[in-house]
Amino acid sequence: MSFVTVPEPEQEQDRDLIRSRQKLVDQQTELRSHILAEYGQQIEAMANTPRYKSSVQALTCYKGIKNLFALTRLNPAPCSTGWILL
Repeated sequence: MSFVTVPEPEQEQDRDLIRSRQKLVDQQTELRSHILAEYGQQIEAMANTPRYKSSVQALTCYKGIKNLFALTRLNPAPCSTGWILL
């Protein structure tokens, strides 16, 4: 048999803080997953548009090349020193 003690108010505040932080971390993880999934769907849709489809198919025929990488190569981002040359 074990005894249950009522936590002191200070200890209860500490527990609340820890629980609140964990809840926020869990929500952040869930939100991040949702956002990435949404972007993933949009990337897949973009890869299948007439503008990119043939180029993406040509690049993704190589092992390890996925649609996101192919689209990134087809649309290079500017860097601080100018455009990235491929």
